[in-house]
Amino acid sequence: AEAFREVVERFGDAAIAGESRFQLADATLRSGRFEEAAKLFEEVAAENPKGPHAAESLYFAGEASLAGGDVERAAGFVGRFE
Repeated sequence: AEAFREVVERFGDAAIAGESRFQLADATLRSGRFEEAAKLFEEVAAENPKGPHAAESLYFAGEASLAGGDVERAAGFVGRFE
């Protein structure tokens, strides 16, 4: 996860940073840090709403929120898919 975080910090807006941010969110989710993962997935979708991971990121943001016990936040992601 730290390698993905480093790429995001070093390359900012570059395409590789977007992919790395998605991978970082996924690794964060898998490590059980649900609130942090939800925020990262939401950032991926917001930064590139037409990008390859946008809809998937919204889905996983909802899943992470639900896993973290935030049902209200998870419900907020419903219907945001394009």
